[in-house]
Amino acid sequence: MTKTFETPWLPFGFDGMALRWVILLKNEDKGLLEHELIHIEQQKKHGFIKYLFLWIFNDYRRALFEAKAFKYGQRYNDERIIMILVKNYRISHDLAAAAVSIV
Repeated sequence: MTKTFETPWLPFGFDGMALRWVILLKNEDKGLLEHELIHIEQQKKHGFIKYLFLWIFNDYRRALFEAKAFKYGQRYNDERIIMILVKNYRISHDLAAAAVSIV
């Protein structure tokens, strides 16, 4: 069972963070909560440590994880997701576009 907590501060300028069974949110936002719940599913699928390793060290996997969470959680369109991946996550435009086309 996932627990959700509101917090005034999160590291790295994030608005939400999924950590295994806990979701931390800066504010109550349904789309952001759904985004983080997708990350919880991804963590269960890959295992928390492997997910964390891939998210931190593998730009392609981080792009895939985030593209899916933005597309199905916050329901952003492809162009906006690519822009977010490039600007906020420092993913190359080509890699971001490839990830978005896969999910």
